[in-house]
Amino acid sequence: MVLVHHRQLPAASSRDGEMVIWVYGFPSRWWSLAKTKTTIQVESRLLEQFRGLAASKHGGSRALSSELEEAIRAFSPQEVIRSLATRLGLKIDRYPSLEEVARDRPRVNVSAAEVLRELRDHRVESLP
Repeated sequence: MVLVHHRQLPAASSRDGEMVIWVYGFPSRWWSLAKTKTTIQVESRLLEQFRGLAASKHGGSRALSSELEEAIRAFSPQEVIRSLATRLGLKIDRYPSLEEVARDRPRVNVSAAEVLRELRDHRVESLP
């Protein structure tokens, strides 16, 4: 679980309309994964839009942190793969190396160039 606290920065210390967000985490003994506290700067307008989105989805502003974490996960390729594997019931204990991917890639005994040439020739024959 992550809690988010924010406040408007004084005009002298930020660009107009910027806010600072503090993200507080809880130790892993309370939750399944360790959380981290961080600070980010976000435009006020953008934060208000995001807060409204989270509130409409969850019925209140208490879920802002979990919604922010979900948004970050959506941009992480590793998280997308992990989520897909979970939905498909696959266990991924490690990611394959580039050499393993190249070695284990499915192979066909047909040349793509030959198939394409046949398709084009057939199309030419069928033209008036």
